[in-house]
Amino acid sequence: MEEEKRFLHKQHFNVHQTSAEQKARMWQEIEAQMHIKGTPAFYPTLRIVKWALSAAAISAILFFTILSFFPSDIYHQTAFAEMQNIGLPDGSEVVLNANSSLKYSPSWKNKEVREVWLEGEGHFSVISAKKRSDKPFVVHTSQGDIKVTGTVFNANTRDRGLRVLLTEGVVELLLENQKAVQVQEGELVSYRKELKRGFPKNTAVFTSWTQKQLVFDDTPLSHSINFIEEHYGYEVQLNDEELLNRKLTGTLPNPNLDVLLKAIANAFDIKVKRTKENTLTIEK
Repeated sequence: MEEEKRFLHKQHFNVHQTSAEQKARMWQEIEAQMHIKGTPAFYPTLRIVKWALSAAAISAILFFTILSFFPSDIYHQTAFAEMQNIGLPDGSEVVLNANSSLKYSPSWKNKEVREVWLEGEGHFSVISAKKRSDKPFVVHTSQGDIKVTGTVFNANTRDRGLRVLLTEGVVELLLENQKAVQVQEGELVSYRKELKRGFPKNTAVFTSWTQKQLVFDDTPLSHSINFIEEHYGYEVQLNDEELLNRKLTGTLPNPNLDVLLKAIANAFDIKVKRTKENTLTIEK
């Protein structure tokens, strides 16, 4: 009997031991499966990241390659009391006045139109279209376009509107809601809501700045004030608006602001003071 009990006990123990080993093997198999299943989820992610980085690098290379074939526009900006001499792609020249900007394409070789965008004031010496395969030259402004052949002219696009003085050649103005306006040599055409035309006696009043001079010919003080605000960035305040109608005649060989202010003070017998930063006060 005892032998039978020992036999049964031994059999029970062996069954229990076998179950534990099976459990251990089962856990090992489960962990192995978990490791196998987790691995593909990790490596595809790395592959995706590498692919995305490669695609971004290729896109960047393509982007800068395209830019090299389509270069950006050239932009010139002058500060207050500064002028620039600019050579355009066709050999034409521009003198850019203070507080002004000019934009144009770096090459007009494959362009149908030679075109620039002007804000402020510029003096243009344009090479004839006949020398440039009849490509028209156009100056774009906020008030309209100036269509040019071979021409020398002064264009001003200040707050007063568009003002064009033609010195030589032919100019056509394409203004908002207006028919094309043909400008004659020596004619001054201005446009701000309405068109005004005339032939000034002394055109140097409008072009002397290109020679670093200022010419006044019976010029009202109001014009001098506009000049100071636009070219030097000062706000001018008056205590008597009657002063605006006083006129000045003469030439200043130096457009320096201090020289101009002294000339105005002496000519009109008035006082000009710098009351604040970038602010001038004119009084009797």
